[in-house]
Amino acid sequence: MAESCAWLLVLSSVLLCNLLKILLPSFSSLISRLLQKDAEQEFQMRADIQNMKQELSTISMMDEFARYARLERKINKMTDKLKTHVKTRTAQLAKVKWVINIGFYILQLHPPSPPPFQVHTQDQHVRQRENCIGCNKEV
Repeated sequence: MAESCAWLLVLSSVLLCNLLKILLPSFSSLISRLLQKDAEQEFQMRADIQNMKQELSTISMMDEFARYARLERKINKMTDKLKTHVKTRTAQLAKVKWVINIGFYILQLHPPSPPPFQVHTQDQHVRQRENCIGCNKEV
């Protein structure tokens, strides 16, 4: 009975580890999205850039050069800021995924802990007396 329970435990842990390995990319992406709330700010910056580009297309470069140049510089500055923001977020996302992957593989490789005590029959106790943990019997 104890052997069948042990095999069931081993089989279920292998199944769980394989299932977690399959779901790991989705899980790490979900955690990284929860930790990073900057996506809304990036979305707003992209919308602002699109609006400014649309406004830029309505301005005549020949007639209003100063206004056109100012708006173009503003677009370039906002685009550079967005690129840096995206690079930072991508680096943080990679770190989070890396930590989650390493943690999962460490958990997967962790050796099983030994049983807290051993129960022996009298014959086994005589043969394994020096290995018996927690037995106070003298034979």
